Amino acid sequence: MRNKWLRLGRQPHDLQGHWAERVFQWGIEVHIIDGYPDGSYQPDKPVGEAEFLKMFYRSNGAVLKVYGNDDWTRGSYGLARMWNHPVNSSDYQQRFAPVTRRHAAEIIASAHGVHYMGNDAILYLLGRQLINGKTVATLEGFAGDDLLTRAEAVQWIRSMKLKGALELPMLRPKAPSDPRLIPALPNEPVEDVEDFVLNPVSIEELSLIDGRKSLKYPYGSSRQVIEERFGTSEGQDFFQSEMYKEGVSVHFNEEGRMNSWKWKWEWDQTEEPTAFVMNSGLMLGEGTLSDVLKIYGTAGFKGYSGFMSGSADYIYELVDGQLLPRPSTDEIVDFDQAYVISFSVDSQTLKVRYVLVAPYDFAFHPENYIGD
Repeated sequence: MRNKWLRLGRQPHDLQGHWAERVFQWGIEVHIIDGYPDGSYQPDKPVGEAEFLKMFYRSNGAVLKVYGNDDWTRGSYGLARMWNHPVNSSDYQQRFAPVTRRHAAEIIASAHGVHYMGNDAILYLLGRQLINGKTVATLEGFAGDDLLTRAEAVQWIRSMKLKGALELPMLRPKAPSDPRLIPALPNEPVEDVEDFVLNPVSIEELSLIDGRKSLKYPYGSSRQVIEERFGTSEGQDFFQSEMYKEGVSVHFNEEGRMNSWKWKWEWDQTEEPTAFVMNSGLMLGEGTLSDVLKIYGTAGFKGYSGFMSGSADYIYELVDGQLLPRPSTDEIVDFDQAYVISFSVDSQTLKVRYVLVAPYDFAFHPENYIGD
């Protein structure tokens, strides 16, 4: 993890070895959490309401206005008022007071478009299995009166994203929601998906596969073979990839061999399932975020990354004929043998809407492939 800190340009002394070190690295990388002027992150410090709003809103793609150096809280509280969230906006000093786990639950529930307060907000989140209790998933186990730490806040956000809460309604209704609509608590203990893990895949995962016709086009297939299936290219995109029907684009090297391919959901296509599938069995257009995380692991998951999408990027290095997962670029030995498989999912349906399979350089430095 030390190399990760170096890549992020930080070396916080109070996070090394902390249980939340990896989730803080994620939070910093996706610009959810900031450090303090002395370079610390103080993971065990109770989080203030203003800090929590800033983290939570950023994680949902909100752009917080900056009003000079006088008050960094104004942007968050402006949104909170607009969305009718239960915050202490009238008392400025209370913005910096530590929040309880219950109060944080009220804010999160509000962003899901419901109006529950107190224990009802906790029960709503537990019933939806979005966050767990401090010990068990019950009111008592949730420990609503305890203060929420900065580490717990980032972990909550990460956990909700992994469970598909990518883009929230945000607006809380004025009238209280019906408590009878709160989901029942799970009968069995809910296990969180194991986080920051990567699963190995076969080199065949780089193949373009037409599951409907049982046709597989291995990485390095010729242009002639590709066009026997897809027909003549409809033109090139910005990165000189040939665009074909059914949302498929292929980039060929100088020898005319496929060295990158991508698929994207055509928004006007019919309800007929897509033909394409990954070698792992993931159906493009039908597979979900949960499927991606189970097959490839959670370490590549970034979260909400823009309009209608959540992203997950997986890096591999070809060693002795095997694709070995790399948690970060710092662990790549030979970049010429590094590959990337990237997914984006719809933020509402959570279905896969885009996949890119490419060499590392093409995926992370596409400017090298822009046509004249």
